[in-house]
Amino acid sequence: MIKAVAATLRATFRATDIVGRTGGDEFVVLAKDISLSDGLETLKAKCRRLSVELAHVSLGQDYVISASIGISLFPRDGKTYAELFAKADAALYQIKNTGRGHFAVYGEVPETETKALPSGGKGMPLMPQGPRNDA
Repeated sequence: MIKAVAATLRATFRATDIVGRTGGDEFVVLAKDISLSDGLETLKAKCRRLSVELAHVSLGQDYVISASIGISLFPRDGKTYAELFAKADAALYQIKNTGRGHFAVYGEVPETETKALPSGGKGMPLMPQGPRNDA
């Protein structure tokens, strides 16, 4: 599962962005040279696409992978990695409190648009959905 998520992250973001695993099932992406206007909108679109892509990752079992994403921006939200990570983490937990599978930009109202998941509906990451009854 971790390898599938990492591959999806690498495919979603640019080759110049840095994708890393911070531990467990948490990853960080350092997207360089993002402008506050059109660059941020592009980043938001990638987060939406990532949620859909992860929901369709096949693990050979009835699992649904969701992504909760916190975003902070340099230099607006901080100038050091520690400051930016802390603000992205705050945005992440803000969005996790409203439900999983969404993203939030630090200092902005979270986007909680419902995403399309495969049948089985919203799921917690790595939680078996059990037998599906489509009848």
